[in-house]
Amino acid sequence: MTISTRKKTGKCAGRVLIESDAELRDILRTNLAQVRIEVIQAKNNSEALKKSQTEKPDIVILDVTIPETLEAFEQLKSSPATSHIPVILMGTEKSLSRPTKPEIKADSYITKPFDPKEVVILAQAYLRNKKRSENINQISGLPGEAQFAYEIDCLVQQEKTFAAIYLDIDNLRDFNRIFGYDQGDLAIQMAADVAGEAVQRAGNEDDLVAHLGSDNFIVVTTVRKSRTVCRRILAEFDRRKKSLYSHDDLLKGFVEHENEMGIRQQYPLIGLRAAVVTNEKTAFHHYLQIIEAASEQLEYISHFPGVTNFYDLREAGMEPTVSGVPVT
Repeated sequence: MTISTRKKTGKCAGRVLIESDAELRDILRTNLAQVRIEVIQAKNNSEALKKSQTEKPDIVILDVTIPETLEAFEQLKSSPATSHIPVILMGTEKSLSRPTKPEIKADSYITKPFDPKEVVILAQAYLRNKKRSENINQISGLPGEAQFAYEIDCLVQQEKTFAAIYLDIDNLRDFNRIFGYDQGDLAIQMAADVAGEAVQRAGNEDDLVAHLGSDNFIVVTTVRKSRTVCRRILAEFDRRKKSLYSHDDLLKGFVEHENEMGIRQQYPLIGLRAAVVTNEKTAFHHYLQIIEAASEQLEYISHFPGVTNFYDLREAGMEPTVSGVPVT
């Protein structure tokens, strides 16, 4: 993997309010700052309650070893202004076992002593899920390009290796013109469902499936899982797309329809093509670089009839390159 030497800058990934003693607040602030999570510090319960309303944090972490913290926690979860904020309670096993109102539960618990990295991982998971739910495409039900950009930026900053599977629905424009946009939306939803199910069955828990718009999707997974996920998506879409056509169209392998000039023409069936881009050998610093590399790979694939994905090319010894560097 090529490691970037650029300075890690950019807007914060989220805001976490922490109520604890000064030493622990500073330790967590230092660790969270490394992944660009801003920390709002509160030295007591009243300050935590006030800042939860005025500072609007994405997550609140409360230390139950501080007196009356559980009461403050119940107030946070009971108030309409703050009840939606995830609350993580941290403390000793004994302090965390103290009862609260049955209908009020924390979103997560951290038992002291703990590794600060546990808090970082937990905070990142909550922030990632929050952002995904905020950036939903109305047709596919998937997060969009903004979420893809955010998660790629996080992976780059953390210097993690990843694989991006770029999916393109072939011939969707003609399909929309022949069958209508409602049917086209069904094809888009089908691609979204297939990608999501493939990740659920063969990917990783925190993999991203995003809808970049129109007929393009992206799956961000690990290199090790990318081949299986990619092949599952393509095979399942090829199977399900048959429900969008008549028996005769499927037998012919095309649809006959008048073009804009009123002349009957043969139109191919829709299908999925996939490009796979990783940062194992090529460093990417921006999500648009990944899209450009994937688009170049798809253009290369289009010159080989019957080939729908990068792995078929690799096995045939025709692996594409980006700027002279192998994609994976």
